[in-house]
Amino acid sequence: MCTLTYIPGKNGNYRIASNRDEGDARTPSLPPGIIEMAGQKLLYPKDPDGGGTWLAISEQGRLACLLNGAFGRHLHQPPYRMSRGLVVLQQFMLPGPCHFYADYPLSGIEPFTLVIVEPKPKINITEIKWDGSQKHLRWVDPERPQIWSSEMLYDPADIQHRHTLFSDWLKEKTGEPFPLRKFHLFGRDNPEIRGIFKNKSGPVATVSLTSVEIRDKVAAMKHENFLTNSESEIRLPLMTEG
Repeated sequence: MCTLTYIPGKNGNYRIASNRDEGDARTPSLPPGIIEMAGQKLLYPKDPDGGGTWLAISEQGRLACLLNGAFGRHLHQPPYRMSRGLVVLQQFMLPGPCHFYADYPLSGIEPFTLVIVEPKPKINITEIKWDGSQKHLRWVDPERPQIWSSEMLYDPADIQHRHTLFSDWLKEKTGEPFPLRKFHLFGRDNPEIRGIFKNKSGPVATVSLTSVEIRDKVAAMKHENFLTNSESEIRLPLMTEG
């Protein structure tokens, strides 16, 4: 929800991970589960407060991840029409990202960035930003590692620092598997390090890490909840072609 990374693999495989940074008032997330919605199975951890999620994947192989904010920090002006986490789930009811961009009404919803990964006919990554008044669409190169950071929580210097850390980690990569989880936990054991993991020293902290690995037409989702000191992993067979 706040820091998202993507690492491409071979033959349609890839890995993705998301740190969720929240304040104390937020209820701890529920572990991932497989839920049937409108005739398709979705795998995602649930946000009890809003009823939605920040990261989900369907049995058709479409993955969607939401980050707070669009272009820089915006003024939080509740009440909003609905939780952004419900938008993540409802976009699965549409044929694809372009249909969501063109047809889904977003008036009254807080600004966000939505990253959508689709598996066919080849991997495509779509980034859709909602700034509170307009939608913005960008295609992202699926053959290169990518990183996104919440523009609501982090200023430009922090975002650039995270991009630099990610670039440095990629240069140090010496084999498979790439230590993506280790990257997302960077700074956890030493709060003095300006890493990716946000320790409890400010208004928000990293409350969970959710990672997904796509391999051999199976999505394996691992969820680590740092508030409840628990973790779980669940697998969803994919109905992708090829």
